[in-house]
Amino acid sequence: LPASPTHLPTDAPSRLHKSATHHATPTLSSAMPILSSLRNSLPVPDDVLLIIAQWLGTLSPYGPPKYLPALLGTSKHIYNALCFANAPSLYDHIFSTLFDYRAAYRRLGVRTTRSRNRAMQLKKVCSTLTRIRNGDIFAPTLEADLWTGFIMLTENDGKNYTHLQWVGLDRFAESVVVHRLWEDRDRHHGWPAERTFNSLAIWILFMMLDAGACTMPVHGVRLL
Repeated sequence: LPASPTHLPTDAPSRLHKSATHHATPTLSSAMPILSSLRNSLPVPDDVLLIIAQWLGTLSPYGPPKYLPALLGTSKHIYNALCFANAPSLYDHIFSTLFDYRAAYRRLGVRTTRSRNRAMQLKKVCSTLTRIRNGDIFAPTLEADLWTGFIMLTENDGKNYTHLQWVGLDRFAESVVVHRLWEDRDRHHGWPAERTFNSLAIWILFMMLDAGACTMPVHGVRLL
């Protein structure tokens, strides 16, 4: 027959309490292997990562996709899934969302719609915008950057101009005109040298001028 309560050992309640406590509340160290195995067995699918990256890449409306590098630096798996070499469709999506692309298609045809070509264009444009925003008019990339800015203006359908205005391309061109247009004029009978970056700076400056800016002094000198 089962023992009656009067025949239980005097320390039975304390032993039962310790046993119940031991099984009900596992320690953090004992739970860590379980959490680690769950984390390793449930990676984020690549298609979900792509959606997250597309959202982060277009979150900032101006300039390069500044929030995307933080995601790429999260882990090796995420970097390999979303890096420039392995995911050109991601950077194609970012370029098509943030910049104008229809003018290039009208001018150059179907080759401009390929993901890898648009990804390369995004990389080129973002590098140019960063350098223009830094404002170094003596950089060795000056002529190339002015060419890119000029082409973006000619292909503008609304988005390109917003980026160029945000980085200050008009002020950048003004600085080139004021500080570099008259370089070596003593070798050209007092006239500005016929240099490509001089021509590009003047074209960009006047393409971005409006009626109010034409009468506003620039560095103490009126443009018109």
